[in-house]
Amino acid sequence: MTGSAILSVPNSQLLILTECCGKLLFPFIAANKPSLLLILKGSLVDKDNIQHLKNSSIPIVTWTYDSLERWPDQKSALELADYSFYVDGGDLPPGDKRAHWLPLGYDESIFSNQNISAIDCDILFVGSIKNLMYDRRRFFLRELVASRFAIEQKVTFIGTTGSRLNDWAFRFSSRSNILWKNRVPIAELAGHVSRAKICINIHQDDGLQSINPMFFAIGGAGSCQLAEKSTYFAQWLKLGSDYEEFEDSNFLESIEKLLKDDEYRLHIAKTGQITVSTHHTMTRRVENIIKTLGI
Repeated sequence: MTGSAILSVPNSQLLILTECCGKLLFPFIAANKPSLLLILKGSLVDKDNIQHLKNSSIPIVTWTYDSLERWPDQKSALELADYSFYVDGGDLPPGDKRAHWLPLGYDESIFSNQNISAIDCDILFVGSIKNLMYDRRRFFLRELVASRFAIEQKVTFIGTTGSRLNDWAFRFSSRSNILWKNRVPIAELAGHVSRAKICINIHQDDGLQSINPMFFAIGGAGSCQLAEKSTYFAQWLKLGSDYEEFEDSNFLESIEKLLKDDEYRLHIAKTGQITVSTHHTMTRRVENIIKTLGI
């Protein structure tokens, strides 16, 4: 059973299943006899699994992995759930007390600030721009590439551009200091984040109240995060303490402010790291689920 695990909690046995809704689940469930089933990254549920799970007395919990607008197949597992957790706060069913907003956390064993003393990048821009749902991210990357920072500072872009016709704009000039890495292993990405003064994180265009895992992982790796202005980010991290924001009209000015003010930038990196490591790791997320369910 790929992607499954048993997690023991007080007075309970929690069975976690990931990416396996199309597999035959009930022999595996019968063998482990869990008292609670948590489905992660659930999509279309096999018809045999639907019937068995409906007939089962085991409480089912689902946790979405992206906005429903982007991956509507997640609704299949949600329809079977006794309790549900949503990564996109805008997907919460109105008035459903069994539904909760819970963005994905980050892996604290990978994103840490072990290399914080070895800064080798001034500005790190992370995230794919290959699809239409990342047009805003693409716009600000263009602005960064066209700025003096591309020449005067050490800039790294880690992300895929796909095969869109205007990708020529990101074939960076030899006169710039931009290092472009298309795809890197997650541990290598964490290393780049930990060695960057500033890490720019711009969220997807689709979804309603989406928060990507990098929103927490950047602080975990000890970098100062610069994200776009949002009305709901502050429900999870404290602006001016755990991260900094920019508006459409002051993107480059916000970068310059952080580069010039070492004390403020390091303050955000330090307090952000404390906050996310205390509250927003994947370990904490599972603990949050267990506490919410009262088990």
